[in-house]
Amino acid sequence: MRMVTNYRGRAKVVFARRFRQNGCASRLAAAAVLSNALVLSACSDLKPIAEFGKNGSAVAGYPEVAKDYVLSLQRQRSYGQAGTSVSDEKIAERTRQAKRLRDAQAVLEAYAKALGSLAADDLISYDKEIDALNKSLVSGKFATSAQIDGYAKAAKFTLGFVTDIYRREKIKRIIITYNLSVQKATAQLVKIVETDYLTALDVERVMFTQTVVDRARRSTADLEGMPQLVTLLSDEHREMFKTREANAKALAQGMRTFAKGHQELANNIGKVDFKQTIEVARKYADQLKAVIKSFNS
Repeated sequence: MRMVTNYRGRAKVVFARRFRQNGCASRLAAAAVLSNALVLSACSDLKPIAEFGKNGSAVAGYPEVAKDYVLSLQRQRSYGQAGTSVSDEKIAERTRQAKRLRDAQAVLEAYAKALGSLAADDLISYDKEIDALNKSLVSGKFATSAQIDGYAKAAKFTLGFVTDIYRREKIKRIIITYNLSVQKATAQLVKIVETDYLTALDVERVMFTQTVVDRARRSTADLEGMPQLVTLLSDEHREMFKTREANAKALAQGMRTFAKGHQELANNIGKVDFKQTIEVARKYADQLKAVIKSFNS
């Protein structure tokens, strides 16, 4: 029987206690249950689901977009831009939007990490990960305190020993239970990244060209070597903007991929052969792996 690390001793204690408390018939019945678990638990390979969770967590945890969203506006001030577009009020609004982005990322990262741990037999800190997930759901206003009580009941373990069969059922329950929150958090993340951050980056790109590059070219046109230096500065910033734009798009696309895969799992798990579920997880895990490779490439 495949058991979680450090759970074997716990399982033996449970069975030993039951054997002492009950008669021969109970011993035989318990042995039969254990024998069935031994056979059934060897039937599944949950590695693709573990990879789906691990890769989803890696994408969701990408920090640079939320960090740069406020910095983009502050950089415009350093370019010489003034007025309401870079006011303290505008920066405060950006800060609130960046927090909403981080809230969505925290939910998706925590959930994907918990799903990956569950599928990977890494259950030592699994309940703590579920607690962190539920806390992030409430903090980000994706669920209420009353709702997460039910979520925790669906997600956490209640047995003294863990087989693949039991984990498969638990995976099914948390995928279905948390799917709506995954979809809501993804929608919030994608909107902020694509509608707000990428637009802000475009504005900054134009502002840098107009207030820094063009001004520098006019004022240094007659100085030897300066036009070339200005061009070099312009090219470096162009590459910076290109990299930030590519990483932002990768984050949004990666979380769209995770949400799409998760929805497909929620639609099918328990309704089709489990091998089909595994193949769905494998497909989206591979797509997420490609997204991870694209960051900063």
